[in-house]
Amino acid sequence: MEIFRSMIKRCDGICSIRTRIIAYTLQYTQSRGLSSDSNKFNAQDGVLPVLIVGAGPVGLVLSILLTKLGVKCAVLEKSKTFSKHPQAHFINNRSMEVFRKLDGLAEEIQRSQPPVDLWRKFIYCTSLTGSILGSVDHMQPQDFEKVVSPVSVAHFSQYKLIRLLLKQPKNLSFGVRTWKELEGLIHGPLTEREILMGHECVSINPTDH
Repeated sequence: MEIFRSMIKRCDGICSIRTRIIAYTLQYTQSRGLSSDSNKFNAQDGVLPVLIVGAGPVGLVLSILLTKLGVKCAVLEKSKTFSKHPQAHFINNRSMEVFRKLDGLAEEIQRSQPPVDLWRKFIYCTSLTGSILGSVDHMQPQDFEKVVSPVSVAHFSQYKLIRLLLKQPKNLSFGVRTWKELEGLIHGPLTEREILMGHECVSINPTDH
């Protein structure tokens, strides 16, 4: 966790009616209002009712769905850049069902993934070039036959999935603000439809409101 301390900025304010989110920085101190003490929110309020912590697949999908529903939100991501290295790769049926609702994302994943036969089995061997000791097929027929779900499971590395997901917030007028853009700047209140790189939420404090 300490390796991220140099990239932390400060943002504090009320995230919802009952919570206050504070991030501390080693570089500068700046307050940012995330919401208000009002007991009611509506689409015309100049406040930010939702702050999403983490711009991974879950955070990005949540930002897309909330924005389509008319809920204002912004996203914080503690990493300075999105990873270009392989990470999680298996996408289950339920996740693919959600992706079906995101402008053809499930179909694009299915077109881009490698052939099923190349990844459905775990192969155990003595070394990368050694003898094969055995293999186990970890998939079930229902994973592909669309019996329990209208869409199949998928094999698609997370860093590739992030690239596809980022297209959709941009189509919704989201801006990705890099840590270089933000470094040394004095910011006003957080605004909706922003993905702020190099930011981390380090505490959430309850308030009397």
